[in-house]
Amino acid sequence: MKTKFLMVAAAVAFSGCVFVSHPGSPGDVTMTWVFPGNATCADFPQVKNMVVSIPGQSLENAGVYPCLVANYPGIVLTNFAAGSYSYTIEARGYSNELIFSGSGNFTVNGNTSVTASLTGNGNTSYAYLQWVFPPNSGASNPTCQQAGVTTVQISIDGAQFYNQPCADGQTASGAATAFLATGTHSLVLSAVDDTGFEYYRYTGNFTTSVTATVQTFSLQWAVGTVELGWVFSSGGISRTCSSAGVSEVLINFQDTNGHNIYSDWAHQPCSAGANGGAVDYYLPPGTWRIFMTTVGSGAPFNSASPPPTAVVQTAVFPNSPLVLTLSN
Repeated sequence: MKTKFLMVAAAVAFSGCVFVSHPGSPGDVTMTWVFPGNATCADFPQVKNMVVSIPGQSLENAGVYPCLVANYPGIVLTNFAAGSYSYTIEARGYSNELIFSGSGNFTVNGNTSVTASLTGNGNTSYAYLQWVFPPNSGASNPTCQQAGVTTVQISIDGAQFYNQPCADGQTASGAATAFLATGTHSLVLSAVDDTGFEYYRYTGNFTTSVTATVQTFSLQWAVGTVELGWVFSSGGISRTCSSAGVSEVLINFQDTNGHNIYSDWAHQPCSAGANGGAVDYYLPPGTWRIFMTTVGSGAPFNSASPPPTAVVQTAVFPNSPLVLTLSN
């Protein structure tokens, strides 16, 4: 006999139709499904519904339920006779494809709870990705913030990059990939700041298996630096920032194809690179033309023409500045 739907302990109660009487007390069965790695329904939007089968039982709605019922990852099945039962649970996608499954047994002698641990279907799975950054001047094992990274862009098997918050890959659980065929997959990780500028990169492979695993990847520098300082000359006479009337120095770098690294000039206080000071600029490897000009109360000072150049090498960070003379 089927009973009405009933809300029970944040789950929805559905009835089981009892065919055989057993010794002991009847009861309700609270069934909870657990995804690999203690992931939640929210982690797998590909799952459309859960299909529960209990041999010998006729379940409401043919045993098809949403992943979350009243915000709970499971259901309550009511009115089960005392006895032993087996069950199968399948997580299916929007094309009815099997994504996860689990099975087991339970005994009813009064109300009982069942935790069903789901695994991949053997043909598709996923992985959890973690990432670490190389040491820098501020930390031996930098956090995302210390590395200057807000987003890690991910490409799997040559597909279009998608964005993952950097912090997701520095948690214990890592960032889950989409569902993939089990086996080896190519992987590119590109770590960028909030402007989209790439500082670090990883290119290699990872594997997926029936049991999802956490895999850690070491990103390496994708850039080097140019360290710049500046002096001012007017009519052959050296000037300070103050005597030159310069408040800011504006800088840009241009590659061999004529593309500027900044859509606008990079602004620096004049004092940052004057009087023995220096400013580091992170750039992709290659030969870069350097353009500099000034703003302030005096006439603009400019870098030489043709522009000076600097060669940048990946993971090379000079500690002696290239000092350029700006003239007017």
